[in-house]
Amino acid sequence: GAAGADPSVVVVTGAAGRTGQLVFEQLLADPRYEPRGMVSSEASAAKLRKKTGAPESAVVALDAVAGEGRDDALREAFAGADAVVMLVSAVPQLKKRSLLPFLVRNKILGDKKVRLGFRWKRGQTPQQVDYEAGVAQIDAAAAAGVRKLVWVGSMGGTQEDNFLNTIADGNILMWKRKAEIYLSKKVELDWSIIHPGGLTKGEPGEREIVVGVDDELLKRKSRSIPRADVARVVVECIDAPEASNKAFDVCTNPPEETTAPTADVAALLADIGTCDYTIAVPEL
Repeated sequence: GAAGADPSVVVVTGAAGRTGQLVFEQLLADPRYEPRGMVSSEASAAKLRKKTGAPESAVVALDAVAGEGRDDALREAFAGADAVVMLVSAVPQLKKRSLLPFLVRNKILGDKKVRLGFRWKRGQTPQQVDYEAGVAQIDAAAAAGVRKLVWVGSMGGTQEDNFLNTIADGNILMWKRKAEIYLSKKVELDWSIIHPGGLTKGEPGEREIVVGVDDELLKRKSRSIPRADVARVVVECIDAPEASNKAFDVCTNPPEETTAPTADVAALLADIGTCDYTIAVPEL
C-alpha cells in the first residue's frame, strides 16, 4: 500500500492462531492495509470479529486443509489480494493418558526418558497441514495473481534430528521445509520466509531483533522472540524490498541486553543473505 493509494488487501491464513491474530490486528491498525482474516470455521470467525472489532467482511471461514472444492475456494479467497500471509500450522494434541505417568516417572522419580505423549487430530498431521495444504495455498495464491507471499515457519529446519520432529513422529520441521523449498522455486510469487525462534508473550518493540540464516542463531543462549515482534516482522516483509525472495531466521535479545529496540526491521534484512535450501533437503 503506497501512501495515498487504496489500502492493499492482505489475506492472513490461520488468523485465529495466536501469532495470526496479532498479524491481523497490526494490519487492521495500519492504514496501508486492508486485512482479510482466514479461519477454519464460522465459530472461529465470530470469535475473531468479536475480539478485534473487525467488520463482518474482514473475516472469512474456509478450512485450508480439507474439503471438496478447497482449491477453488482458496483461489476465490485470495482473489484481489496483493499479499497472503501464511500462518497455518499443524498443532499436536496432548494424549491425556500420558500425563499422569509423565508426572510420576519424569517429574517425581526423575526418569527423563519418559515423555508426554502427543498425537495429531485425524487429517491434521504436518504432512497434511504444513506441506499439502501449504502447497495448495501457494498454488492458489499464484493462480489468483497475488504479488507477495509471506510464510511463517520455525527455526530448526536444517536439523533433521531436531526434537520438534520427534513429536508424534510428525517430522513437522521437515514437512515445513519441504513446502518452503516449493515456495522458493515459485517464480510467479515474491516471497519471504520467516523462521522465528521460541515464541513468547512479551510486548512488541522493546527488544533488539536479531536475524540470521541456516539456524546459526540456534547457537545463541537467547533464541526466543515475542509473537508480537514476529507479527511486526511479518508486516514489514509485505512491502520491504529488502525482504524480497528471502528466507531468514529471527529472534531477539532480552530487554536487559537491548541498548536500543529495533526500529527498522527492513534495514536488518539488507545485511543478510538467504537460507540455503540445498542443506538438509527433506527425504520424505
